[in-house]
Amino acid sequence: MTSFLADDLVPRVAADERTKVSSAIAIPGAVMAGNEANADLDSALSRALGKPTRVESFEIVPRADQRRGIMSDHYSLVVSYECSSSGETKSLGFFAKEPPARDDRLRACLVDDSVSRAETYFFRSVYPLLLEERGAAVKWSPTCYYASPSKLVFEDVREQGYAVRADTMYDLASMRAALEALAAFHASSLRLETRLATRLDRRRYGTDNDRAFLREKVFTREGKAGRANELGFETLRLLAEARFGLEDGSLVAKIHEYVRDRVKPSPGLGRNVICHGDLWRGNIMFKDDDQRPPKCLLVDFQMLRYGPPSLDLAMLLHVHSPRSFREAHEAHLLRHYYDKLSEYFRDGGSGGGSELGFGYDELARDYESRRIVGMAHAAMRWPARVTSRLDDAEALRDWYFGARIDGYLEQIDNDPAFERLMRSCVEELIEHGRKLLYA
Repeated sequence: MTSFLADDLVPRVAADERTKVSSAIAIPGAVMAGNEANADLDSALSRALGKPTRVESFEIVPRADQRRGIMSDHYSLVVSYECSSSGETKSLGFFAKEPPARDDRLRACLVDDSVSRAETYFFRSVYPLLLEERGAAVKWSPTCYYASPSKLVFEDVREQGYAVRADTMYDLASMRAALEALAAFHASSLRLETRLATRLDRRRYGTDNDRAFLREKVFTREGKAGRANELGFETLRLLAEARFGLEDGSLVAKIHEYVRDRVKPSPGLGRNVICHGDLWRGNIMFKDDDQRPPKCLLVDFQMLRYGPPSLDLAMLLHVHSPRSFREAHEAHLLRHYYDKLSEYFRDGGSGGGSELGFGYDELARDYESRRIVGMAHAAMRWPARVTSRLDDAEALRDWYFGARIDGYLEQIDNDPAFERLMRSCVEELIEHGRKLLYA
């Protein structure tokens, strides 16, 4: 059995039983077909159990409740194997994802191919290195047991009780948990850059040399994303002027240029991290416990960027909390994030004992200078009438590259809460943009 990931870099789960090697059986019609599926699943199961193991049988079922994101198809995967100690057939569940087929209309009309490749590249080439730096830090994502250019296999954290929040707006306990997961992810990135003494966006990983996985994918002028981004900001201008009657709606174009500048990395080493870049509700999972604070994991790493950690902080705080919440809790939450980042950076990896290269005051200043990026993310949230129809490629394409204002106005006319939210987001974006542009 061969694997892209080197054995010494693969995460393993301890097991106290010896697993009998048995013949693999491919189920006709499964997504991963024939011998390829058997080898891939043998590899994933062996890593999950921590010893060489072969799959007896498996079943792959599309997840009806979340057909896919725009950039990947999602599947529940259950594999069966026989244990020699008991003779019992046991099963283990996984979560599998793969890019939509190349002729998939949804992907073809909305997604640049490099975006679809970013996540598989990350988990094949970079994720194992980050795990080496995690140390005692909290877990920040589901464990990836298999990664190839065409598919990823993870532990199924839904079986452990993790789920996305029903409400986009988080309470204080949920926000603290999300910041801890983010701090753990960022600390691993900072430790890796410190150890390699090279900026991670300039690093060559193994035999691959695809640094595009860290290029800016949202606030860019390039490709389909650049075209969609222009339309998104134009829609905000129309909302500001035509619907909300705001002064200075014309500033939106200048704010767009400013945001493009603020997503650029900071100079020097130890000031930037691999940012998640897509911290929407569906990409943040929580496990609740009545006796303890919630736990949090981050999922879906297609929109990675290289930049200061304040970019992720700004998106998380502005997308998932109203202005009144941030005015009451933002200073406390920034301090909580920094304290956890310092702790995980100091205690991570095999060496430990290191200190961050920047203090809390520097982080707070950088966050203030880049918070407008989070405001832009929040203001460009999609209406529910659009997110509920991701399978309709033609309708989504028409909205994504067409007159978006119609979709927003329809949602606003029928949903007063959405109108209040969008008005608040657009007002805050223009108000803060005015301060920055005319300071």
